[in-house]
Amino acid sequence: MKFVKKIVACMLVLLLFSSSVMLYVEAAEAAKEIENQSSRTQVLVTVEKEGISAWFRFAYVDGSSVELDYWDSTGGKPTITKNVFSGGDTRIVEAYVIRDAQRITFGAWCDIYGQTGSF
Repeated sequence: MKFVKKIVACMLVLLLFSSSVMLYVEAAEAAKEIENQSSRTQVLVTVEKEGISAWFRFAYVDGSSVELDYWDSTGGKPTITKNVFSGGDTRIVEAYVIRDAQRITFGAWCDIYGQTGSF
């Protein structure tokens, strides 16, 4: 009977220890996610063509990653036709709007260091 009590006690201690380790790991992962979000910088690229302005907001982590965060235009929400990570360090985006049955295409890029351009 003492042997069974020892086994049960050991199992309870092990259970408590493993659950506290899991909580610690979850807390560490959550802290890392918050750190990544807070270290992201946003940069806005504006493109103007045929009287319509389009803007693309990129979010990047210096030297690490870049994502398209938001896009819009004065001619309505552009349709994204290309959103690729190219050359290992640059996000390239192409989009268009339709005005008077004409397709107007905008393009922008941002690299992992925050350098931008448009086409």
